[in-house]
Amino acid sequence: MNKQLQLIGEEYQTEQEEQVEVILNTKGRKERTKNPPVDKLQPLAWLIKDDFDLSAMGKVYGLKLPLAWIDLIKSLSSVDSTPPIVGLNIALRGCAPDIIYIFPNSFCWEEEKRPTYWLVVHDNSNIIDLNFFWDVIREWLVANYSNDRELIRNILAKMEPARAELSWELINLKAAPFSIIKPVLPELIVRWLTRKGFQFQLSDSEGRSYSFPMVVSASASSEDAYLVTWPPCDYSSDSNKTLWKYSYYLRFWVTPPHGKTPALLLFQPGIKRYITRPMVKWDNQDNKPLPSAKSQILLPSKEDATVYAAVEELGWVKPDKHPSQPREITLINFKLSRNNTAVSWKARIDTILSRIAPHLDIPQTMQFLNNPKDFAPQYLLSYNTKLGKHRVGAGVEAADRFELFDRLSKELPLEIASSPQIYKIDFGNKNSLPHRKARKSTRKSEPLNLSTSCPKIIYRIAICSNDSIDTFTNVLLNFLTSKDIGGTVQPEDGQSDTWRFMNRQGEVYLLKIEKNPFPAEWCEPLDLKGSYSNSAKSAATQNRARLIERCLAKQSSSGNEQLGVLIELPDYRNFEKNRRSKDPKTGIRWGYALGGWVSQFITPDQTEYVNPEEFIPSDPTNNKQVKIYEFKKSQLKSQIDSYKGRCQNAIMDLLRQLDFPLGLPFHREIPSTSLPALIDIISIRVLRVNARNKSEKKAVIPILIKIPAANSSSQMLVCLPSEHGPVWMSYRESLLAMAQFEQKFAFEYDSERIMNFVSVAFKDLVLNHPTLLLLDEQNLRKDLSKILNTPQSAYSKDINNFWHQNLIFSNKHSYLLRVAKLRYSWDNIVPHVCPTAIFNRYSGIYQNSDFNSGFFSIGRDPQTAKSATNARQRDRISKSSWNQTALEITWLSLQAEDQSEEWTLIIHNLRRCSPFIDDDIVTLLPQPLHAAQQILAYIPRLTISEEEEDDFIDEEIVSDEPEFIQLSLF
Repeated sequence: MNKQLQLIGEEYQTEQEEQVEVILNTKGRKERTKNPPVDKLQPLAWLIKDDFDLSAMGKVYGLKLPLAWIDLIKSLSSVDSTPPIVGLNIALRGCAPDIIYIFPNSFCWEEEKRPTYWLVVHDNSNIIDLNFFWDVIREWLVANYSNDRELIRNILAKMEPARAELSWELINLKAAPFSIIKPVLPELIVRWLTRKGFQFQLSDSEGRSYSFPMVVSASASSEDAYLVTWPPCDYSSDSNKTLWKYSYYLRFWVTPPHGKTPALLLFQPGIKRYITRPMVKWDNQDNKPLPSAKSQILLPSKEDATVYAAVEELGWVKPDKHPSQPREITLINFKLSRNNTAVSWKARIDTILSRIAPHLDIPQTMQFLNNPKDFAPQYLLSYNTKLGKHRVGAGVEAADRFELFDRLSKELPLEIASSPQIYKIDFGNKNSLPHRKARKSTRKSEPLNLSTSCPKIIYRIAICSNDSIDTFTNVLLNFLTSKDIGGTVQPEDGQSDTWRFMNRQGEVYLLKIEKNPFPAEWCEPLDLKGSYSNSAKSAATQNRARLIERCLAKQSSSGNEQLGVLIELPDYRNFEKNRRSKDPKTGIRWGYALGGWVSQFITPDQTEYVNPEEFIPSDPTNNKQVKIYEFKKSQLKSQIDSYKGRCQNAIMDLLRQLDFPLGLPFHREIPSTSLPALIDIISIRVLRVNARNKSEKKAVIPILIKIPAANSSSQMLVCLPSEHGPVWMSYRESLLAMAQFEQKFAFEYDSERIMNFVSVAFKDLVLNHPTLLLLDEQNLRKDLSKILNTPQSAYSKDINNFWHQNLIFSNKHSYLLRVAKLRYSWDNIVPHVCPTAIFNRYSGIYQNSDFNSGFFSIGRDPQTAKSATNARQRDRISKSSWNQTALEITWLSLQAEDQSEEWTLIIHNLRRCSPFIDDDIVTLLPQPLHAAQQILAYIPRLTISEEEEDDFIDEEIVSDEPEFIQLSLF
């Protein structure tokens, strides 16, 4: 579990352990060999030289939007829930693949927000004819507003005079602003590579190479560009030879300059998977579209499905294209929209193309969905995890990523060079950190002065389970008395369900465990009264919450009890849609929280345990039988340990919500460093919950979360807004407050109010110790972009930067602040990284100060993501690959005596050494940011909308495993 009590040197020696691998020696016997540690990594990025003229890869032209068209287009109504601007953009991209980007905010009247160009194109197709461009706009109007001919005539008549303003302008890429370079460069890269005949190439473990031709896949709206292998690959994994189609892809995008790091070209390889099985279910034995048959559409309701159409650029709509012009294949993104029982091509692109390119044969939606494989490879239905299971795994291995990066580096122009490698900082070597200064504190850590520090406090835990109550109880008590926790548990005299717990700090608390104290019907599926609408689900959820709240209010409880419940509940996400709609989890959590209880859920144990007794050797001298028997015993132990591990994870998460005083600090003094013994850790977080449908409300609320230095009991404080200003409370109290979100936080927080709250909270904040402030850029850049600016000098210790001048948040002790900005590759603003030679496990802190002003924190792969050293995707096509997430830590403010790598070590440890998270898990965000994000589960966002149609369509889809591994508990 937790290794906080081990010396930091031992921890880093563990991180640098060499991976043991079994090989065959010359005599054919198995031996164990060790791979060297990974001491350098390659960021999957390229630097672009300042003097490089991008037009060497191709010229681009821009088209400005006539101002007279802005109000005309915006005045139109939505069609099939598609806004007019979105629909027009879809029509243009579908009819003209040579458009490489359409700028957002082009229809904005505010001049400072409106981009210079509406759209840009490349010159490979001799530029789009503006008469054809006008034809597309006219046919889009006719296809989408055919029921109002007068409207179409009026709009076209008012747009006609401004046609004279349309003209293509050659863009000087050498002098163009970054806002143009960012979307244009990736598109130029992919077209440069296709003209050079670049192919996607992978190797297997035996050195065999596999090459696949690539085509451009037109991006729907984002600022990245894709190359996709086409035609798609086939994979068969079963006896009936079912073919699973997929393509490899290369994705390119550009990140802006950051500190001393210039703009970077980033890339990521991966796999696009396609659906070939029927997505329509008919009510007959043969599953055929008979005249009177009723159908079920297996696409998710009210969501768009992507269809890739393989077309020839320009020749797509102009079959008489001159033979001398190149006929490059492009994959265009079409969208299928499902609304209740109907499915249509988004923006009615099929109708538009039937008029401007009648030679094309766009399939009818139901015809296509009834058997998508009949239309492959020209039309490919993109797979997502809501469309059932797919036998091909997601992602490619680290060795594949580096091989592709190396090949791309040789194909790109010389002015686009590989980024420098980053190197591991060896904290295990006492001489590896320069200018170490011994700095010891004589002050001792003290328990946090909360209500939970009183010996009279009772932690009351209810366990609701059918078969596993004793297992949960034993796991909880064993956890508290484990070597890592170091506590003692003694039965309380005269009380069979109460124990006296003493942590390693000598603090004593009472622990009361109750078995199934609540009615079982609280966990029954919701009663939707025969309807499956979101309104019905919202009403049933609120009714369940009110029922639980009323019943809990009648029960007696003392003011010194901290209440938590562990509930065994099926994971309804694995059920078909109708049953998923009856998921009571939200109502249960909400009701318990209104009654003063925090809650944690765990799925029941449904493992089919092996029985080793069935494999007892009939002949004890038969080595094969003996080995099978030993293997089955080992398998049974592994199954039991796996379930106990799940139980322990659930219990730890419940204890976190209870602010249970384990007696372990989040941060502990690190020997042989200049770091102070006591450090306060603070994070700012804006909690955002989006409304997923009309029955839910959007919620936005800013918080501060703090791990106090004077606290050795694993407890946290949270600052919430109130009518009287910022209010600090325990972590448990903040969860219960969120359950009353609508009553306590009914007002909406915009950027100004968020900034005001944080400013006041910091002004009143008492700083007694050196304080580490953690800022998650992805979370804060929308509302608090001002505080994220990297110092212009790029030096965090510069006395002239805003933090040192106390110009960000006013506080009389601001000199105690150390401020770190966090960015991660998962957010596509930091490059992914991979080893360069031996592709075994790697973790630690990496840096190249000549390339980057920040540090890269790399966590260990979770157990579920482990694969063999030097694994290759071609050897394990059916397995998903793990993409390691890099956390970049950039220092905005440090004091003159600080060593930046030592303070970085604190943040790295906060990702992997939480008292409430299993030691094998490394969280994306460090504590307390990770704990702040978990508060979201307690925010109810339900409201009842009476005007909503019932949806009786049963999709009968079981969600597949997620594309990435999520380190959060159910």
